Amino acid sequence: PTASGDPTRDTHWQSAVEIWARQLKNRVSGLCLDVPGPGTPYQTAGKTGLVVNACEALVADNARDQLWRTNERADRATSVVPGEGHWGKWRESKFCPDATWAHGFAIRVEPDQGSGGDDSALNSVRLVCADTSRAENYTVSSHNGWWGDWGAIRSCPPGSFLAGASLSVEPDQGPDGDDTAANDVKFVCSDGSELGSTGGLDWGKWGPTAYCPANTRVCGLSIRLEDQKGDGPDDTAMNGLELQCCAGPPRTTAGTPTT
Repeated sequence: PTASGDPTRDTHWQSAVEIWARQLKNRVSGLCLDVPGPGTPYQTAGKTGLVVNACEALVADNARDQLWRTNERADRATSVVPGEGHWGKWRESKFCPDATWAHGFAIRVEPDQGSGGDDSALNSVRLVCADTSRAENYTVSSHNGWWGDWGAIRSCPPGSFLAGASLSVEPDQGPDGDDTAANDVKFVCSDGSELGSTGGLDWGKWGPTAYCPANTRVCGLSIRLEDQKGDGPDDTAMNGLELQCCAGPPRTTAGTPTT
């Protein structure tokens, strides 16, 4: 389904979806024998592959819930996940200071390692936060990742803030392939303009854009990051992105996505 453009109706629609998702999550909890913290082995004896996948998703969801609750902003409305790979664990969510929102971002990318090299591609994303005056900026990152250099900051036009994003993720390359997981990210501003990154790689496939609800803006983030695996194994670094959405001034009208 798509949003209607009516903020009241869309809020009710979003609430219904969240309730349905929570009910589904509770049902899956009953099928999983144990749902531990992130990185802990667990058993799903006798369950089908579908249930195993659902349990894995539930573990990741619980991990995200626990992490953002540790330093949640009072005006946090919800979170959205623009994309996610297969490996790693969610890192602690970090928020912009109160009464500020993200208006820019930068990415850390390991360059192409050439034939025979182990590529990790996208390693991290950081946000640049400010209030409406932009008199002072704050940088926020969930984790800096492991390899590569930070690209240039891309910022929304004055008066506009980040409102959503899309993540480019490379599919699983199989046992003999070089996996890179997340490759690039692009954001949409609250005035409808799009911000591409500087330095992203192109091995991945773009997922759909995930938008914060109307009258909210991006105010924090968490990344899913695989630990370093040492010599030999295939490193992928960043595997997912979650954006936190906090209450803020209404979006501008021209070109605004109706989400």
